[in-house]
This record gives sequence, C-alpha cells and structure tokens, in this order.
Amino acid sequence: MILNELPEDHWGVPIIFNNMGVLYNDMGHNKKALKYYTKSYETYQMQKVSENDILYANLYHNMGSLYYENNDNKTALKYFTKAFEICHNNPTLPSLLLSATLHTDMSGIFEDNEDFNKALEELQCTLKIQLKILPSNHFRIAATYNNIGGIYLGKGDYKTALQNFEKALDIGLQSLPPDHENIQTYSEHIKLVTERLN
Repeated sequence: MILNELPEDHWGVPIIFNNMGVLYNDMGHNKKALKYYTKSYETYQMQKVSENDILYANLYHNMGSLYYENNDNKTALKYFTKAFEICHNNPTLPSLLLSATLHTDMSGIFEDNEDFNKALEELQCTLKIQLKILPSNHFRIAATYNNIGGIYLGKGDYKTALQNFEKALDIGLQSLPPDHENIQTYSEHIKLVTERLN
C-alpha cells in the first residue's frame, strides 16, 4: 500500500486518508469512513496545515455528507458550515465549486426539515455560483434547476416548478446523452407537474 511507502509527514498522506474515507463511505462502511476522516484531520493538524486551507473544507464536506447520509442533520450542518466558511475566505475556482455543492447539500437539510424558503435560498446561491463559473449548458446547472423545481413542487407552486423542470430538461438534453437517467427524471417531473396543473 502506498501509505506504507510514504513518511507520516508527507503532504499526500492526509489526502489519501480522506479519499479512503470517501471510498469506505461509498461502500456503506460508516465507522471505517469516519476513522479515516479522523486520521486525515489529525494528520493535517500534525502537519500544521492552515485551518483555512481548502483541504480542510473538502474534509469537512465529506464528514458532513457522512452524517447527512446517516440522518444526523445537525452534525452534518455543523460540518457543512465549517467547510463553507473556509471556502468563503478562499475565492478560488475549487472553493467556488465546493461552495456550490455545499449550498446544495445544505438545501437538502432544510428541505428535510420542510423549511422550503431556506432550501430555495441555498439553491439560488448554488445556481448563482454555477452560472458564474460553468458553461450555461453544464449538467450541474440542469440538476440545480431540477432541485429548485422540486422545492417549488413541495411548496405547491406547480407553475414555477414546471418552469424549472423544463429548464433542467432543456439543459440536460444539451449536456447529457439522451438515455441518461437524469433526462428520464426531468421528464418524469415535468409529467407529474403537468398532471397536477391539469
């Protein structure tokens, strides 16, 4: 294993720990994932990496995602907020991309709590960042319009939901293969809202 070949103070060690945490999380091994995230954090501390480094933001985002997936929204929001604060102080492209993801993730927490207005605010922040740094037909923008449509659907504003689902489909058709699962999802959402409007 590459970790055995690297000295403990090598800059790549905490990144490898973080990535191993992501892999274990993807496999559903939450305790192992948290163990590696903790090792990553401890190694960053030992290496005296600045607390404002984007590396910490990525780690906090991954930890927040782990807690969110395990229905611990309070702890997830704590980590997402810590990650967001770091990104806010580092206006680089990677930080902006992570900020957009964090806004989307925080939106999910607010939506779970049926706080649709806060969820919508977060998604509008996501969209603002994406429109600033991504091509206008990027698949992530399509996903954000779909998520915004979902919030309006939850609020019972079917007309605005439909407008956003249609934007999602239009952009998705420009950026994804026609048989992509997201295209099917966007189409199903349009059908659902159209039925409710009729």
